[in-house]
Amino acid sequence: MDVRKGICVNFDVCSIADKNRGVKKPVPVEISILDDPDCPECGSPLQIIEDKKSSLPVGLLAGVAAAVVALGAGAFFLFSGGGGAKATATLNPPSVTVMVDNTERLTIATDPEDAAQKLTWTWTSDDESVATVSRSGVVTGVAPGNATITATAKKVSASAQVTVEPNNPVVSVTLSQNALSLRVNGTTSLAATVAPDNAANPTLAWSSTDETVATVSDGTVTALKAGTAVIKATSTDGSNISAECNVTVTETAAPAPATGGGGSSRTYSFGRYEGAIVNGRPQGTGTMTYTCRVQIAKQAQPRHTYTAERGDSFTGTWHNGDIEHGVLTRSNGEQITITAGRRPSPYDLTNDRCE
Repeated sequence: MDVRKGICVNFDVCSIADKNRGVKKPVPVEISILDDPDCPECGSPLQIIEDKKSSLPVGLLAGVAAAVVALGAGAFFLFSGGGGAKATATLNPPSVTVMVDNTERLTIATDPEDAAQKLTWTWTSDDESVATVSRSGVVTGVAPGNATITATAKKVSASAQVTVEPNNPVVSVTLSQNALSLRVNGTTSLAATVAPDNAANPTLAWSSTDETVATVSDGTVTALKAGTAVIKATSTDGSNISAECNVTVTETAAPAPATGGGGSSRTYSFGRYEGAIVNGRPQGTGTMTYTCRVQIAKQAQPRHTYTAERGDSFTGTWHNGDIEHGVLTRSNGEQITITAGRRPSPYDLTNDRCE
């Protein structure tokens, strides 16, 4: 194997160099002629004293070696024109945040200072799907995430951490309901509101914590079996903002037993009631099946007006014709819990008409 022999003059830094200080016959370092002529310990350039491909006479090369050892560190300047200590480098700033499609410039600081200009630097990114870097150190954000940018010249390198954030990110996600009930095979739709309105990427990813109970696709929830699941809508722009809705799935909607008055049934202009009736009005527990669209209750906190559609039914407790508590079951199987409701005013059960 073709080899080179050289001595290191990086005194006071490299132990290999210090061992040869003042020695008449320094012990050279042998390296392959294919490798960079650098000290294997400190990385500084070796002073070559034997090279099978060198045109210098061996005697002259030996003389160079003796002069280097005799003169010490100063000989490095005499024969190579540079300092003996290995250059070190840092990137400024050492960490930076950049928005998607925006840029930030990194600069190199070296010791000695002139090494930054004398060396040829190669810039790389460990994840170009997140951030890229130009030959001059300009970083461009590609997608939200983290990447490491490195500048390398020979055996000198420096790195900086880059965080890429979305441009005009999502700051909040709100769902139309934070809890709902469904019968098995029932479906309902959740509406999602993203803020700000002009978010660069308002797309949401929908998921269910238990897809054996309930699945979701673009906000449409489908009940599969009895149980509970959490439906989640999460931003996809890297901001990881989300909203959740707790879903309860039941096998059947069992009507409550009629208590609190004489059990009976009565047909009104908007539906048919089965359950306890006092003075012509629902009193106690019972079920109303609606035959048309009609407002059935108002809730104070949070404020909300509940409207039944044709085919919907409400099962729960009543007081003098007013809904107190129970479950409104939609014709598609969706179930909505109504608590502490009161009738829209003016509202007379016996005179109510369909909308």
